[in-house]
Amino acid sequence: MSGTAQPARRDGSAPTAAAPRPRRGSGRDFALGLTLVVLAFVGLVWAFAPHTVDDAWITFRYSRQWAAGHGPWFNPGEHVEGYSNFLVVLLLTPVIRYAGPEAALPVAKGIGLASSLLAIVGASLLGTALNNWYGKVSDNVNTGASKVS
Repeated sequence: MSGTAQPARRDGSAPTAAAPRPRRGSGRDFALGLTLVVLAFVGLVWAFAPHTVDDAWITFRYSRQWAAGHGPWFNPGEHVEGYSNFLVVLLLTPVIRYAGPEAALPVAKGIGLASSLLAIVGASLLGTALNNWYGKVSDNVNTGASKVS
């Protein structure tokens, strides 16, 4: 028998090999994943930029009425809340008041683009933080440590 023999355990069973440690993502993996996400995002922006969903026109109408001094209502005197995105109505109201109603669509698309980019950056930061945390947890589990540092 060549090599060194490992001693048997107390219970008489043969020793087992340590479980392989999971491979943590590298910077190259992160860059590749982020590149794929950005390419998919650019493709979707390219495909859908010429189109506008009908809900946007409802938002523009509420913002236009509010900018005209009638309040956030679809029609003056009808106090019905029919928008689904108060923050966008709030952001577009001064745009319509000072730049005119024709400025609402490009600004709204810019808000959507900026929000999407922030979501991608936030998701990548969250993924990186979770990967680092998981790496610490798996290191402690594999070494037998009892608490996460």
